Amino acid sequence: LLRPASSYFSTVTGIDISEAAIRCAEGLLADRANVRCCLGNGENLSQFTDRHFDVAFSFAVLSHMPLET
Repeated sequence: LLRPASSYFSTVTGIDISEAAIRCAEGLLADRANVRCCLGNGENLSQFTDRHFDVAFSFAVLSHMPLET
């Protein structure tokens, strides 16, 4: 999803909890200068300033969230 988004937005940021996924994405997207891949848990976004993002898209996340007990 980062590759197609990079054609429409000036900057695209992907966040993943997996270091291996980040490395893979960086390799696959090395030709896209406007794509940034960041390690993170998706919950703590303190590495970004307030109002950093104009649009947020979440994919295949809810199935990995713990159930409340």
